[in-house]
Amino acid sequence: MHNFQVHDTIIGFSQKRFILLHPTCVLIKRYGMQDQTVQIDESTIQQWLTSGHSIEIVREELQNRGASEMEIEEHLRAYKKAILDKRRFNATLLLGVGAFIGFVGCVMAMINPFPDMYSIFLYGTTSLAAIVAFGGLYLLLE
Repeated sequence: MHNFQVHDTIIGFSQKRFILLHPTCVLIKRYGMQDQTVQIDESTIQQWLTSGHSIEIVREELQNRGASEMEIEEHLRAYKKAILDKRRFNATLLLGVGAFIGFVGCVMAMINPFPDMYSIFLYGTTSLAAIVAFGGLYLLLE
């Protein structure tokens, strides 16, 4: 048997048991005495990400394959998580680039190696860094 973490919660008068996602992407949900296993194919999710499918198109594709409602739910949950992970990575990258540009501009304005370019280092790189960082914040917080 697999090594899953079990969390018990009491909702109303009924008790539901959930077994969390294992690193091999096998999900088992237990409701009472019934066990159901959903195998999530990561390569399919990556194909959907690269082709830019919407949630509705993914749902239709899974329904055409004959997937059960639970399988559709779990695949959509994994697809949404993959979209958010990709967006979070891009946001973090933009924030890091913006911070680096701002740091370089600040250091160059302080040491002033080229006196004629002081305004460019002070105002140009600061403006560029702010625009890039706010782009990252937009992706992160939207």
